[in-house]
Amino acid sequence: MNAFTLAGAQTALGDVGGGGMAVIFTTVLILGVKGKGKKRLAAVPAVVVGIFAGVEFDRAGDPWNTISQSLREVVVETSSSGDLGAMGPGFAALFLLALFFYLKLSPAIGAILGLLMSSAWGAAPESFWRVPLKLVGTLLGIVGG
Repeated sequence: MNAFTLAGAQTALGDVGGGGMAVIFTTVLILGVKGKGKKRLAAVPAVVVGIFAGVEFDRAGDPWNTISQSLREVVVETSSSGDLGAMGPGFAALFLLALFFYLKLSPAIGAILGLLMSSAWGAAPESFWRVPLKLVGTLLGIVGG
């Protein structure tokens, strides 16, 4: 049982499972960003789906959590070393938030930004960033399992 799962809760969609949810979010990201089908994700929805996918990757366990763990390592490495002084995961979360608000996003960049945002939140668990992380995890637990 992982930290984002509600013990004994029935899900709104039946038993989808963490792996099933991860497959669904990955499919939506790929097809929605590619835009060759009926629907194309706009930039902001791509960020949201990326965040949901990143959180679900953690919840789903192996092999999915290797994606989120790898992204978290990138966030920690990028934010902790360098010639600009000490920076931590909180910096990464705030920096990605600034990019979200001030960068002109394409759906692909939005999806990557969302994945990185969820990883930055996971890299700073003892901070404010645990609030949106837990909120998304609880919502996903209620909806799909």
